[in-house]
Amino acid sequence: MKADSPVRTLGLLTLFLLFLVACSGGEEGAGDGAAEVQGPELPTTPVILVSVDGLRADYLGCYGNPDVDTDFLDRFATEAVLFEDCLAQSTRSGPANRSLLTGQFVHRHGMRALEKVASPYNLAGTLRSYGYHCTAFVGGGQVHPLFGFAGGFDEYVPAAHPQGKVKRQEFPVVLNNAAAWWELGEGGTRRGEPYFLYLQGYDLLAPFRLQPHGQEKVDAVSQSRLVGRITEMEFPELRAELYSGDGPAQEDLDYIRLIYRLEVATVDAVLERFFTQVMEPEAYDEALIIITGPFGISLGEHGWIGDGRVYEEQVRVPLLIKFPHGAHGGLRIQEPVMQVDVLPTVIHALGIPGIAGGVPVSWNGIDLQDLVSEELTFFNEALDPPAYNRLRLVESGNERALYLDNRWKAVQMAQPSGETVDMLYDLERPPERREEENLIGTPEGAAKFQEIVGTVASIMAREKANDERFGPVPFDPSAGAEQAGGGAAQE
Repeated sequence: MKADSPVRTLGLLTLFLLFLVACSGGEEGAGDGAAEVQGPELPTTPVILVSVDGLRADYLGCYGNPDVDTDFLDRFATEAVLFEDCLAQSTRSGPANRSLLTGQFVHRHGMRALEKVASPYNLAGTLRSYGYHCTAFVGGGQVHPLFGFAGGFDEYVPAAHPQGKVKRQEFPVVLNNAAAWWELGEGGTRRGEPYFLYLQGYDLLAPFRLQPHGQEKVDAVSQSRLVGRITEMEFPELRAELYSGDGPAQEDLDYIRLIYRLEVATVDAVLERFFTQVMEPEAYDEALIIITGPFGISLGEHGWIGDGRVYEEQVRVPLLIKFPHGAHGGLRIQEPVMQVDVLPTVIHALGIPGIAGGVPVSWNGIDLQDLVSEELTFFNEALDPPAYNRLRLVESGNERALYLDNRWKAVQMAQPSGETVDMLYDLERPPERREEENLIGTPEGAAKFQEIVGTVASIMAREKANDERFGPVPFDPSAGAEQAGGGAAQE
């Protein structure tokens, strides 16, 4: 951002104060239902949220990768606002998607692994309280209703499995279900009612399963030891196979990365079919559409295959928001953003009465429209050198990554003893080196780490009451979705 930019610049202290204000509570608690609100100013804009588990930003053409076939998403980016620096809140499916739907950090919504908890509010419950018909078609797995995700939705359709097990499903099946729903005119799509559609799938997670003809072509040109076996191997099995003995051969990593690129291309193709062949052009044009990856995966970087860590390739995710009628289409935003920003952005974009224009306390994100309009910037010219600075958190299992600017990354890895293994990385180093050298052992690194951790601890202590107030709600999965929370977000 140039020094003479007319935007409102917020320094680090001001940003922290704003964060604390956004987390301070009022008198009313979070709702556990979705009571319908009546009024003449109710929103009507359709909302579609697409969550592609495992999707890395650096494997899309619109994010600078020339070796992938993502023609639809690249065209979509010309109609959307592309956020170049978006962080996931977790690198596990359940926690990451819950942050996306609630606008909450992991420590607030409480789903760190496979806890059966519900949220007192989410995006669906909020929109439903303002007259929206809310429908989800998901791939099951960690976003199955068993884990409290169905609250607030009118219909929540996970992947089916003949034995009744919680099974993951890919986008071709998920979007076929959504296409049939659309063509039947369900959920208000033919009645002119506002609707919210949430789509989620697992194509980019192991076991990797290309379409049969695609798998045969890949296997025919690869010398990898995984040929003929990879379609049945989960990530732990892949790691055990590849990192025993001398480690993976280059042809093994090349094989996995090629399959991943082709899986990304498959997702791109099925999204194109839904948005250009199933949806009518008018319906597509008027909708607010968000396409993102709630987390990415490692493909051999750092000696890791899969998800669940806080490495940069797993936490750097794409975020594309198409506003109605392509407003701001083609704009690229360099400011630091997060998945928790999606919910407040939707709420404010719709102009929901009583929330837009207020200071919501139940979410941890911001309205990204303020960055689009340049009414807000996280670029602080008072720093030496000037830089973006914003508190961002990523939590996955026993690992937590803390960011206050766009250079330093502090990582804490909790141990069974209660102690932590501490790490500090300089993100201005080349990608292949930026997480290879832990700088915690240097005087400058130790001081910077303590500065980051101390600042975050102070903020977390002040927001503890709101973490409890808007935290998870235990529920009995056998009681049905109506027990799964999903009320309206609170001011």
